[in-house]
Amino acid sequence: MIRKTVRLLLYILFLIAILVGCAKPKEIATLPPPTHTQVPVTKTLPPPTDTPAMPTLTLEQSQTASSINEISQAEIEALVALYNSTGGNNWTDHTNWWVTNTPSNWYGLTVSDGHIIRIKLSENQLTGTIPLEIGNLNALESLDFNYNEISGDIPEEIASLIALEYLGLSNNQLTGGVPIWLENLTALRELYLSVNQLGGSIPPGLGKLTALETLALGGNQLIGTIPPELGNLTTLKLLGVEHNQLTGNIPSILSNLTSLEYLGLETNEFTGNIPSWIGNLTALRDLSLGANQLTGNIPIELGNMTALTNIGLGDNQLTGNIPSELGNLPALEWLNLQGNQLSGSIPPELGNFTTSIRFGLILNSNQLSGEIPQELGNLTNMYVLRIEGNPLLSGSIPLSFTNLTQLDLLWFFNTNLCEPSDPAYQAWKATVLDYQGTGVICP
Repeated sequence: MIRKTVRLLLYILFLIAILVGCAKPKEIATLPPPTHTQVPVTKTLPPPTDTPAMPTLTLEQSQTASSINEISQAEIEALVALYNSTGGNNWTDHTNWWVTNTPSNWYGLTVSDGHIIRIKLSENQLTGTIPLEIGNLNALESLDFNYNEISGDIPEEIASLIALEYLGLSNNQLTGGVPIWLENLTALRELYLSVNQLGGSIPPGLGKLTALETLALGGNQLIGTIPPELGNLTTLKLLGVEHNQLTGNIPSILSNLTSLEYLGLETNEFTGNIPSWIGNLTALRDLSLGANQLTGNIPIELGNMTALTNIGLGDNQLTGNIPSELGNLPALEWLNLQGNQLSGSIPPELGNFTTSIRFGLILNSNQLSGEIPQELGNLTNMYVLRIEGNPLLSGSIPLSFTNLTQLDLLWFFNTNLCEPSDPAYQAWKATVLDYQGTGVICP
């Protein structure tokens, strides 16, 4: 009881010292731990520096803080530190912060049973760094700082938040690496660290987070390989490591992730073949492997993945034919195979796509040959068709294309294709917003 009284006295004295002892605002310092030594009567403020101080609480705000009894003193200190270290006065929305003495009605906070259990301050113009006092919020279940301008490393104090199920820090300016201590957050279900400046490798310990459903690490500066331990995450629905500098093959252990709905590996430096076991991930809706150094054929097993809406295999070094089995995918909305070394003809089975959603077909910059199958005219919801940069394509654009009333873009330049002189085709051509052909009319 005495130690608690001492701590409260220190806190009140320190706030008073800040408010009356210096006209220039300064950052609220971290309270020292209670000791058995004599309690100091005053606390000396640090000398001014050239670094702009973070905003501090006004007298009215401090009075509000001292009257809060809805949460513990440690959690109040965490809110003070969070507000100051992330520029709270400049947040887009800080409704009721330090205005009422009930944090449960402050913007972005949820309180239950005397504890803060959720913080949602995404897209709220937070700057600065995450304070160490965040570790005081030991009942926190969800922390959402996505889409802000937070910088610095991710503090290790978050490792003590063992009730955390959601951690959202994506689209900030965080540096350092993906923390090894994340493996302690075994209740975590969603982890968003994408679009920051994180470097180093992916910690194998993330494979211990067996409740994880979302692992989003894309848009960083990660290197190395995908650790095989991620194959333990059998409840994972989203694995996104796109736009990094990862290397190696696509590890076969990922075949365990049968609940996966999104696999984002594009824009890395992966090599080797696209493994045929990917066809066993039948819950997958989005397969994004583009802009790597993948070689070999497109596995026909992709035709088994009937939930797929997006296939992105462009800008690799793939060879062989386009599998006709891809025509078995009823939900497909986007097929991107551009910038490879694919050969042979365009399979007429691609005209089987029956999606009711607008459809895009991207086959440009390959080595495709032969005529355009008239069956593509069945894709009445197609809005983009790119087949340019295939100089071995020849013959006439099919008259069946006049059925493509939703088509906004048709590119077939740098081919040997010609367009029909038929008036119906020429009238349809005028409805296509972006039409770039060879300029050759068929004889």
